[in-house]
Amino acid sequence: MLNCARIQNNFICNCAAFVLTVSAMYHISEEYRISNRRARYHYNRARLLGLIPVGVAFVFLFYAGDYYTPLLYCALGTSLAFQLMLWAAYEAHFGGRHSAWTRRRLQNSDNWFPSFVIVCQNAFFAITLAVFWFIICRLGFPANILDHGLLAAWVFVWPILRVLRARLYLDSHNSNLETSYEFFRYTNVALIAFLIASLITDFATQEAGPAPSHDYTMLGMFVWLPAALVAVGCVVLFLDHLVRKRPRRPRKDEFDVL
Repeated sequence: MLNCARIQNNFICNCAAFVLTVSAMYHISEEYRISNRRARYHYNRARLLGLIPVGVAFVFLFYAGDYYTPLLYCALGTSLAFQLMLWAAYEAHFGGRHSAWTRRRLQNSDNWFPSFVIVCQNAFFAITLAVFWFIICRLGFPANILDHGLLAAWVFVWPILRVLRARLYLDSHNSNLETSYEFFRYTNVALIAFLIASLITDFATQEAGPAPSHDYTMLGMFVWLPAALVAVGCVVLFLDHLVRKRPRRPRKDEFDVL
């Protein structure tokens, strides 16, 4: 019984630590500042994350054949470019001769370096996702122009959302920043809903082949209708946010003149 109670307590403590860790990820950008003692830890993690698209590109260069060579070389070069920019931006804080413009940027690096690290992290993620996505499409997945557009839009919106979340934590009283964050947050949810609906539609139509029109009607009802409801809900919630943020006019005193 004592061992069971100890295991239960350890499990509860681990769950609580996990929840606190996940909630702290939304405020982790403060630790990306150069003045923070954990800045180098996050910098090294970002550099390791950047090795993933480099490794993926190298593997596919050896095994995917000449058909994918331009895409893989582009992914490899872009990943290395972001790696070099991240390394230069971090190492510039620790010595060396710099121009006057660079010295001014380094003096207020806490305002831009955390966002730059977040952008690099998302760039590495986007490059890796792009490599896998295009190779899966080349192997026969019936992706259309809508799928490509939705995926590109989501990859574009996600890093902006992370940067806005980080800046909002540092400047929580900025109403314009909060409105921008809410806009991209709801846009992100709507894009994910439409992307999932589009992928399910492509997969279902490929497996089923030519089908009667009523089958496509049922597919639209069970797949696209929930996605449309999610998008409409996002629009309504964002408009409600705008209305609540609008300054209220002071009410004038009304007198009975009769």
